[in-house]
Amino acid sequence: MHVEAQHIDAQQVDIGKKGDIDALKASIRTERELGDIEKAELLTQDLQRIVDHSQTPELQADLATITAENEISRTRYSHAIELLKSAELMYSRLSNDFALVHVYTMLGYAYYSMSEYPLSLDYYHRAERIYKALDDKKSLSIVGSYMGMALGAIGDYEGAIMAYQTALAHAVEQGSDAEKSQVLYSLGGLNAKMGDHRSALAYFYSSLEIDTKRGMIQNIAFNNALIAESLLALSDFEAAESHASEAIRLFNEVKSTEYADMYKLTLAKIYIARGGYDKANEVIQNVLRTANGRFPALTLNALVVAAQHAFITNKYEISIDYANQGIEKAKQAERLPIEVQFHEAKVNSLEAMSRCDAAFLALKTLMRVKEQLNDENKVEAIANVQAQTESVRKEL
Repeated sequence: MHVEAQHIDAQQVDIGKKGDIDALKASIRTERELGDIEKAELLTQDLQRIVDHSQTPELQADLATITAENEISRTRYSHAIELLKSAELMYSRLSNDFALVHVYTMLGYAYYSMSEYPLSLDYYHRAERIYKALDDKKSLSIVGSYMGMALGAIGDYEGAIMAYQTALAHAVEQGSDAEKSQVLYSLGGLNAKMGDHRSALAYFYSSLEIDTKRGMIQNIAFNNALIAESLLALSDFEAAESHASEAIRLFNEVKSTEYADMYKLTLAKIYIARGGYDKANEVIQNVLRTANGRFPALTLNALVVAAQHAFITNKYEISIDYANQGIEKAKQAERLPIEVQFHEAKVNSLEAMSRCDAAFLALKTLMRVKEQLNDENKVEAIANVQAQTESVRKEL
């Protein structure tokens, strides 16, 4: 149920009336989920005044958690992690497993957003163990979907598809639109990573339909963004540009500037595909300046597009430089799929320069990384469950 947002005077709140405070917390989360982060932050100030007045450890932990959620929406992940760890300590002392498990999930999401995938998976596994003990299938669906995204990012497609299968089963059992949409979106992402963009689009459009009915602006933005990526892969440039522009508009609307910049890179790739190299380079350089090491995932993606753009425009040394930067960062983040793209750009540029010895060594490295990524058993595992997940998607 949606709670109407309104300012609450701390002096007028009876601290004993837990329902009033819970309503305020629910209102903050509702406004944030609907994309009004500024209203959510104003309401969080009301909660801050109540906490200052009460000084109870549990409310202090609640405030830290909610403020961290706001910070994640603003892509301020480092500060969010600090807040969540303080909340984790307080909830542990209070033996509040229900609150603690939510903090673990948010920590996993924050670390995932910073491309710290091993840490992300560690927190997701902690959350999964507690949700299982609590028999909370709705939350198991959400955390399972998040685990699938993290596993897919490091190239463990077999693990990812198993996580998605489990998440989808819980979502179907619960009948909740939010969980169904999350799993469908994630399955679309996995299909896109595997190169099956037509299947990916079917998942994304199904997820978009659910989120449009629910009015979830940020989710609608994400679906438009990944629809644009798949349409680009299918060479439908006009539709891809339309969806990318809509995603950027919505991300700016909800003040998610990192994601807006991420999908400006999609526009840059569309410009490249259409031969608009100068226009693409302007976008790429602006995003590189914005990322500037602050946003690891954004930096990696900008470097990939920059390396590809430099190669296409015959600036081979520059392409190799971008590729070398990216390889180092991708290794640190343990992101095999994107590391492959950097190695490919490097091999292409060395071959174009007729640097045969160096190209051969680079190609050997590329093949070794690809072998790690494309293990036959993983590909076979996805093929075996594809029909099953597709039938469930149609049912949903």
